[in-house]
Amino acid sequence: MTHRKLLAKVLFKKILYLGEKNYLIHRDGKIEEIGTDYSGKVRLIVLGKKYYFETLTTFPFSNIKDIRAAIKMDIPAFSPFKTDRFFIRKIADRDESTRVNLWFIDEKVYERSRDLAPFFLIPETALFSFLDEIRPRVCAIDLKDGESLFVYIGQYGAVKSMTSRHNRSNLLNFRRTVGAKAQDCPAKNIKGIEEYLALFPAILYGMPLKSLLGFTNPDSFSLNVNKKQLKMGMATAAFLFLLYTALSGLLPYYADKSLEEEDKTLSLSLSGLLKKQEMVDTYHKKQKKLAERINSYVYKLSLINLLNTILPEETTIRQLTVSGNMVEIRGTVPKASELLGALSQEKGIKKARFTSPLREDKKTGMEIFTLMLVYE
Repeated sequence: MTHRKLLAKVLFKKILYLGEKNYLIHRDGKIEEIGTDYSGKVRLIVLGKKYYFETLTTFPFSNIKDIRAAIKMDIPAFSPFKTDRFFIRKIADRDESTRVNLWFIDEKVYERSRDLAPFFLIPETALFSFLDEIRPRVCAIDLKDGESLFVYIGQYGAVKSMTSRHNRSNLLNFRRTVGAKAQDCPAKNIKGIEEYLALFPAILYGMPLKSLLGFTNPDSFSLNVNKKQLKMGMATAAFLFLLYTALSGLLPYYADKSLEEEDKTLSLSLSGLLKKQEMVDTYHKKQKKLAERINSYVYKLSLINLLNTILPEETTIRQLTVSGNMVEIRGTVPKASELLGALSQEKGIKKARFTSPLREDKKTGMEIFTLMLVYE
């Protein structure tokens, strides 16, 4: 642990936080607010939630390379904005499926950070999965100017989060959005941006290096490599061109033979291209099957957001099951008739009905219900 902390202190003399406002976190603990024109060099940038989209989803395979390839094939199915920058953190393997956290990064922040040359870009909510505390738990952070950030850290470090401005949402609504697993877990309140930013060095110093490498900024390494390869390629091409010209001009006879050899080489190259084309066709078929499997998965976020909007106050959902467009909901509600009426009036919901008799919860006095509906 000591050598890991020493390495972190050497790498991260300054940590830059990019959010609604920008802050520098110095190695001695000093926190400094800076403007958007800051041009110094930093090794690590923590991105505020305004610069990325976060989701938690499951794939029918466990290899990270396969998951990354599946996401790149259909970015719009996962991210609300166009981007080819994203980070993956594996949460858990279950049978033949894998649960992962995904963070899709806004392209604008890459343009902004290019001159800063960071080695690492880490979404702020990704840091919470490395908190060495009890799980599951909820963190409620009160930031400046009426902004709040709610983060749920589940089993194995799975993260769900939500921002709120001017008290439009509160901790209770966030717990309801996450589901039954967040209802009774402990909550930690963080007051003010200074207390919040002070958490970052402590988390990073205890973070495994292997996990940190998962948030490497590809732009910090690729540019120099590309320039070097380009120079080598141009030099090689120029040398071959001059050599070919000299031999063709001075030795016509050998030039003719060279043309014959080139014809053979082209024939071999064509044969190789045909083989590569066959490989491309094979991979295309595999990718198509992969995309069909992914597209068959039903994502619950839009349904959860709809239910959170229309359900009566004090409604608690204990279980939500989706099969195709059929949805089963189990929970408690003050008046089940009001619940059924609210669902029946929503255009996207059809055939809402109770599938078992209503029962009274003796502790709360609310009605326990089970209902089915068709979600379109």
